[in-house]
This record gives sequence, structure tokens and C-alpha cells, in this order.
Amino acid sequence: MDDIDVKIIKILRKNGRISMQHLAKEINMSGPAATDRVKKLEDAGIITGYGAHIDEAKLGRPLHAFITATVSIENRKRLYAYIEECVSIVRAYYVFTGGTEVIMEVYATGTDEIGRIQRDLFELAMTTTHIVMNEPLKDSLFPGHVQGSFFEDASQS
Repeated sequence: MDDIDVKIIKILRKNGRISMQHLAKEINMSGPAATDRVKKLEDAGIITGYGAHIDEAKLGRPLHAFITATVSIENRKRLYAYIEECVSIVRAYYVFTGGTEVIMEVYATGTDEIGRIQRDLFELAMTTTHIVMNEPLKDSLFPGHVQGSFFEDASQS
């Protein structure tokens, strides 16, 4: 993967619907050459699909949080079933860290909904909830591309 591939990925992350002609202009290549580059990234399994970026706040769910859970073996299936049912949980990750086993990404209408989710989970797992205050690193291909200053933004909250 070279610098052009990195640039293509960054552009497609921002706009997966960009035409190959517009992409070609952005990377200073011909249309067929840009198309060939994208096809090679797809064939290599680097680009696995294209999707919509959803503004959850505009859907009425402005509160972004992560809930970490440690769950017993007996409750694991029930927790996974709950995760699939709960529309506010948009992603879940099974992790192995020596403590937390599941990390759930949540978008909620507010603290009342977060409280309801916590109460639902109380019977299934030990949880910790982390409310997202800001997002200093978003859609970066490589570390070091922080958008704005985390500390400046956090001090203004």
C-alpha cells in the first residue's frame, strides 16, 4: 500500500459515493487508473464494502456512550440476545483484556435511556458506562491525525 492508496481510502471514508472521475481528480490520476486502484484495494480485501454514515443526533439519539461489561458464562447468551434486541446499541465487541469482556457502543436519547439500559444489564453483567464528551480522533487512517486539540476541547466543556 502506497501513499496514493492511503489517500484513496481517506477520500472513500469521507464519501463512499464519490464518482471515479471525481476521485481521479483528487488523486491526480486518470479515471481508469483510479478505478483500477480501487478495484485492487477491493480485491485485496482492504475495502470490504461501502455504507452510510448516520448522524445519530439527528435521529434523536445525541448521547454517545460506551458500556463495558463483564459477564458470567451463564449469562453470556442472554447478554448477547439483549445486545441484538436493544436498538440503542449500535456495535458490540467481544474482547479479552482480563476483565471486561464486552464493549457496547450506544447512542441514546438521554441519560434516562442510558439508565434504563444499565438497569436492564444489571441482571446480566457488571458494567461501567463511559459517556463520550468529544471525539478528537475520527476516521483517521493512521495515528497522529488528531482533529483539533483534545485538551483544548475538553477544557471548554
